[in-house]
Amino acid sequence: MKLLPGIVCVAALALPVFSVMAADEKPAARTERGGPCMEDVKRLCPEAKTKEEVQACMKQHKDELSDACKEVGKKGADFLKACKDDIKKLCSNVERGGGRILRCLKENESSLSESCRSAIQNAQ
Repeated sequence: MKLLPGIVCVAALALPVFSVMAADEKPAARTERGGPCMEDVKRLCPEAKTKEEVQACMKQHKDELSDACKEVGKKGADFLKACKDDIKKLCSNVERGGGRILRCLKENESSLSESCRSAIQNAQ
């Protein structure tokens, strides 16, 4: 998934995405990897060390985010909206982080709602 690390990076725009999205790893790993929000995190939240600190900082600075980062946040919110019920139904026992939720959704592709299946395809 090329888009998901960036989606999670801007989760403060859609706070639930941060805790539910599949590519949820430590903030440092996400920002080192890149993505549209990397520079925003570095510029706006250089002192943030934890997931919670990044969330709070990005939410505080949401009006200062780059357009690319804002777009990723919108896509993340759209993904969550499309897949929230599927995640609850099919992956509620899956630990968050490391792409496990996305793997779970893909493993249960035949049971996914059409909106979630489409959201996953659009995120690739």
